[in-house]
Amino acid sequence: MSISAYLRRDMTRTISLTFIILILIGSFVICFNREIINKDNSTISQNNETASEKGMQSPSETKREKDTLPPVVSASDFEITVGDSIRYKSHISVSDNEDANPLIEIDNSAVDPDKPGNYTVTYTVTDHAGNATVASVILTIKGKDAHERDLFLAERSKSILDDILDAQMNDMQKAYAIYHYVINHIGYSGSSDKSDYRIAAADGLKSGTGDCFTYFAVSKLLLDAAGIQNVDVVKLRLSKDRPRHYWSLINVGTGWYHYDSTRFSTNFNLFMLTDKELKSWDNKYYRNCHRFSSEGLPERSTVSVQKMIDYSSASLKRKD
Repeated sequence: MSISAYLRRDMTRTISLTFIILILIGSFVICFNREIINKDNSTISQNNETASEKGMQSPSETKREKDTLPPVVSASDFEITVGDSIRYKSHISVSDNEDANPLIEIDNSAVDPDKPGNYTVTYTVTDHAGNATVASVILTIKGKDAHERDLFLAERSKSILDDILDAQMNDMQKAYAIYHYVINHIGYSGSSDKSDYRIAAADGLKSGTGDCFTYFAVSKLLLDAAGIQNVDVVKLRLSKDRPRHYWSLINVGTGWYHYDSTRFSTNFNLFMLTDKELKSWDNKYYRNCHRFSSEGLPERSTVSVQKMIDYSSASLKRKD
C-alpha cells in the first residue's frame, strides 16, 4: 500500500473516532442536566408539600387581609343665603385606612335652594372594599332679610361689647356689665316677636323697647358674643290667660345661676340668683313669675354670690 493511501485511511479512522467521542460526551451532558433538573423539581415539590403540611402558604398563595374598616367622616351643619351657590363638599372631611379617594354620594333631594328653611343633607361615603359611612347635617337657607339682620346683630353686639368690656374683666364681671347694659338700654313696652330670639334682639336694639322676651333675647345675643355659657329658661304656663316669662341660666365658672335682665316695675336685682333666692324674690314681688321645671336644665349652684354685687353702683365688690 502506498504511503498516501495509508495516510487517507488513518485520517478517516481518526475522524470517525473523534465523532464517536463527541457523541458520547453529548449524551453524558444531557443525562447529567436532566438529573439536576429532576432533583431541583423534586426539592421544590418537597418544599411545597412541607409548607402545606405546616398549614403555610407559599408566597404566590399569600392573600391580602380583607379591609373591613369604614371611612371616617366629619360633617358640620352650615348656612347659606337664598341665591348663594351650595358647596356641599366644603362641609365634610373624609379619610380611610386604605382608600385615598372614597366615593362621596350626596342626597340633597329635600333641598329647595330658593326657599328659606332648614333642610337635611345626607352624605354616604364608600371605600373600594364596599365599607360605607353615612352622615347627615342641617343646611339652613336664610332669606335676604334674615341675612341682613344677622349682619346687623353681629356688628351691633361687637360694638356694644367693645364699649362695655375690657380685657381685665373676668367672666362674672363681663356678665354683670351685659346685665347692667340691657336693663338700662331697653324700655318695657309689653310686646315682641317671639318666633326667633334674633328677631326680638334686632327689634329691641333698633327700637330700644320690648318685653321680657326682648330682654332675654338681647342678653342671650351679648352673652353668646362674649363667650359666656347660658341656657334658656321659660316659665311654666299655669293657665292660658297667664303670659309666659323668659330668662336665662349662666355659668361664669362658679356653677349655674339665674340671670333675668327684665326691667320690672319694682326691684329688679336678678343677677346670678340661686333657686332659693329667686323663689324668695318671686314671693315678695311677682308671685309665680319664675315658676319653672328643672327638666333638661343643668343643676344650679346653692352658694349665694349676692354679697359680691353692689347694685347701687352697678359694680362687683371684688373681682374673684
